[in-house]
Amino acid sequence: MIDTTTFSDIFSGHPDFWGAVHGECMKEPPGAGHWQRHLDGEVSLGIYPLRADGTCRWGCIDIDVNDLKKAADAHEALMSLGVNCGVYIERSKGKGFHVWLLLDGFVGACDVRRILRHAADKAALAGVEIFPKQDKLDTETVHGNYVNLPYNGDNPDGRRMMLDPLTGTTIPYDDFLQDIRLFPASSLDLVLEELPADEGRNGSSEKSDNWLEEMLASTVPVGDRRPALTRLAGALRQKGIAEGVAVEIAKSWAGDHFEEPLTDEEIEKHIRGPYRRYGIRNSNGNAPDDLLPDEVEDVVREAGDAHARQDVEHAPLLDAGDGDLPRISRRAWEAVVAANDPPVLYQQAGVPARIETVEDVPVI
Repeated sequence: MIDTTTFSDIFSGHPDFWGAVHGECMKEPPGAGHWQRHLDGEVSLGIYPLRADGTCRWGCIDIDVNDLKKAADAHEALMSLGVNCGVYIERSKGKGFHVWLLLDGFVGACDVRRILRHAADKAALAGVEIFPKQDKLDTETVHGNYVNLPYNGDNPDGRRMMLDPLTGTTIPYDDFLQDIRLFPASSLDLVLEELPADEGRNGSSEKSDNWLEEMLASTVPVGDRRPALTRLAGALRQKGIAEGVAVEIAKSWAGDHFEEPLTDEEIEKHIRGPYRRYGIRNSNGNAPDDLLPDEVEDVVREAGDAHARQDVEHAPLLDAGDGDLPRISRRAWEAVVAANDPPVLYQQAGVPARIETVEDVPVI
């Protein structure tokens, strides 16, 4: 018997109904038996991605032509937008392809749709469908639209299986589950912040111009603490604030505004994560005053001073006049190793390397 737990978690959607292959909405919860029969090839399971609260855990671009290059272009477009994992190509049951965006948690459907729409535009794909098809359910759209899931039994023709985007070869079910990397839901805001504005679209997920001020002035409830830290990290990263300063800002703000506190270690992890993933927007370590809300400038200065003092207090002392070259070299190397925690310097092909951002793309 195939283990369905991970698969059903990845492709979970609306819990109250599912879609049959002939187009009917089956008004019963998709249970463990449905998932098992789907993977065994006994029934085709379609899942409605959109839930009653307007969230989803996945979305896809439906390309209805037999052109793998179009699917690969969509895959590449998503990666170039900053979605650097959780993107998969499936040869669908018809003649085309699904390009999936799979996340590790539920997020706003409007945000997923916006990212997929921009990827389709970037790949110059016309006539494709974006799932979910709606931002939210209402009295007129009670169910939304379902997508037939991959891995529906044995498929010698390679249909309904994930593909390697470079070679087009099929990925077996067990390999797919073993190697899968879902995109972090907490990082989605970082991708959204880099997208161009959606002009003239109704239901856009664009934030207001003063969203940062509003967030910093608000009391953050328990369920929003980690996403708020990720959004703050993205905003500070874009404005060129140094990573260490961003950590101090976050600690100061969280201490005053979180409904229930997080540990300093937890706060630091959620700030450093986006910096490690995407780098810093510019390298001067300071943001022009007109890029930050007035009420944040003092916090930035204080945090920057504290960070600088901390750097001085913990800086190793090296005697440049030491005539023992092996000894001073060893001590200098020990200082570099100690300072590289968390790591920013790496070794590639036997030479030192670091990650920088070129045109908003992390490169080695």
